[in-house]
Amino acid sequence: MLYHQLLDPWFRRLPRYVFIEDLVRGKKVLEVDCGVGLASDFLAGLDAQQVVGLDADETQIARARVRYRRSNLEFACADLMDQGAVPGPFDVICLPEAARWLSRPGAVEALINRLSDDGVLYVAVHNGDTEETPQAMAYYDLLSVLEPGFAQVVMVSQSIFAGFSLVEFVPRTEEPELALDDSLLDGDTEDAGDYLALCSRSEVPLRPSYVVQVPFAAMERRLGRLFEMEQALDAGVAPDEVRQIGRQERDGQGHCDDGFDEANAADAANDADVAGRAAVEADLEAVREQLVEAGERVERLRAEAEGAESRLEERGRELEETKLETGKLAEQLAEREARIDDLVGELNQLRSAVEEGRISVELLESKTGASYGGRGGHGRQGGGSDKAAKREAWQGVELEAARDRIESQEAEVEALKAEIRELRQSLEAATLEA
Repeated sequence: MLYHQLLDPWFRRLPRYVFIEDLVRGKKVLEVDCGVGLASDFLAGLDAQQVVGLDADETQIARARVRYRRSNLEFACADLMDQGAVPGPFDVICLPEAARWLSRPGAVEALINRLSDDGVLYVAVHNGDTEETPQAMAYYDLLSVLEPGFAQVVMVSQSIFAGFSLVEFVPRTEEPELALDDSLLDGDTEDAGDYLALCSRSEVPLRPSYVVQVPFAAMERRLGRLFEMEQALDAGVAPDEVRQIGRQERDGQGHCDDGFDEANAADAANDADVAGRAAVEADLEAVREQLVEAGERVERLRAEAEGAESRLEERGRELEETKLETGKLAEQLAEREARIDDLVGELNQLRSAVEEGRISVELLESKTGASYGGRGGHGRQGGGSDKAAKREAWQGVELEAARDRIESQEAEVEALKAEIRELRQSLEAATLEA
């Protein structure tokens, strides 16, 4: 009978981890195929710095997260070959059911990539030299897979044996020595139940030999069920009824990854709780994602609001500058209009003066013409005519100067009107911009 049929899988796995307790302490550890997490929790209890339990079964990982919670323990649902999942590096990687992985191309490389430089890969397979199962590998087959990737591979035998402990009920002052006696074996040795291998790219520390005691009650109960099935078959019980006995035995021990009796008894009730928790966690994760998206939107809106506020402030400054410019233009426009009014007044006065001067000149010309027409040898009349001619010449000069001033002021008025038009256009543009 194969020994791993007698023992609950956890009672085969946990002694292996006792064997490497000193390698785990204070280190980062990855356990592959962690199941419901019992052994990962055990490793975390050995004072590991961090333990990550990895399994591709979502239900098992959900159970693990409900059952085991430590600050240095976490669980990840992923396939070992997914390099993006739990990349490491890890100081110790435990592969307790290694046969199915080591037969896959690239698996050893995937493990090595997750190891630290002096890390240790710890693998276990059933003894393929005494059984042929998918979980088993022969001794040299295992070595041939591991040795190309590591500088040192140390092979270890894990064997089950029957024995008795003989201990005084009342302890004495002195601690007695521990003695292991194999004289009753009569020279026979136990075959290895499992092959273990410690692999490193540097040197594997020397290990002491271990004897680890496990509870016998679970094995006794399983043996009782097997004997019961054998007796039922001998008595001619129908195979379906015999299988029912086997199912009762499995229900008592639980799934390979369900562990001790307490955990198995709670699994049925836990499954609903796990499923509910998993649904709640999924809802929470969705809410977290929505919150992250909402936070990102808020940040974008805040940035846009700050940008709009900055642009608004800049626009306000531009409006103030435009108002000042508009005020200046209005003042300049008022000044130009006032200047035009003054020039128009002066032009009117000049035009009046020119008109009066023209009339005076015409009168003077008429008088002068009369004086020259009645001239005859009287000296006084000749002298009066000279004065009139001078006065006429002076008034003509003065009239021409007035006409020049009129033309100059009219040109200035036209220039001012052009400036006023430009000022009004600028004022209208500034008003529209504001």
